Amino acid sequence: MNIKKNPVNESSISAYCFIMAIYCFMNFGLNQIFWIYFLLTVMLSGIYGYRIYSSDQENKTYTFFQFDHFSVGLLLISIYIDSNYKIINFQIDTLSNYFLFIGLILIVPTIIKFILNK
Repeated sequence: MNIKKNPVNESSISAYCFIMAIYCFMNFGLNQIFWIYFLLTVMLSGIYGYRIYSSDQENKTYTFFQFDHFSVGLLLISIYIDSNYKIINFQIDTLSNYFLFIGLILIVPTIIKFILNK
């Protein structure tokens, strides 16, 4: 599977579900919304793993939990929707820590690639 041909796939959505499951677990414990996100993470990762395994290409790309623009966009849309409808009840204090974590996940690989190519 070439990521350039399929920029948005199950891996992007499972990364979003993984972030949301961690957030729900850290703030609310093992509630229903945590289990929904956790099961979606497992299911989508399993589907993506099966697609990689069943692919007959020689150069397979393994990208579990692909933190890309789509997964970050889903997170930001979820925060906006939650600010209006209070489904998950995001707490602004804890969100700043998660934004730092997500930012580091997105920036560190770029910095490493830059240093290695230098």
